Amino acid sequence: MNLRTRWLWVVLLAAAFSAPAAPPVPLAGDILGQVRNGAGIAQMGATVLLYNRYDELVRQGLTGEQGRFGFDALAPGLYSIRVILASFVPAERRNIAVLPNSENRLDINLASVLSS
Repeated sequence: MNLRTRWLWVVLLAAAFSAPAAPPVPLAGDILGQVRNGAGIAQMGATVLLYNRYDELVRQGLTGEQGRFGFDALAPGLYSIRVILASFVPAERRNIAVLPNSENRLDINLASVLSS
């Protein structure tokens, strides 16, 4: 191999290793939401259960100070959410379609067990 060929290989290899890699394509989606009572007041401490299409529990969490919850990096598919909080009727959202790189936002209003 002559000197010119060697330099050509060095330049080609340097270019190949210094080229920026393409960012990975996100394949996951998110479900975000907020839980409020019938008067629109955010409800902290509600249990939020996430189920897959087979009604298997995938994750669970609690709402924060502003009544917000979130489940990130979910594989594409159909999910259900169930929200439970003392003194309220449990709320459920079914067939939430999570697509790659999607963000599903839910507003969940809880009804009081004492309401008429």
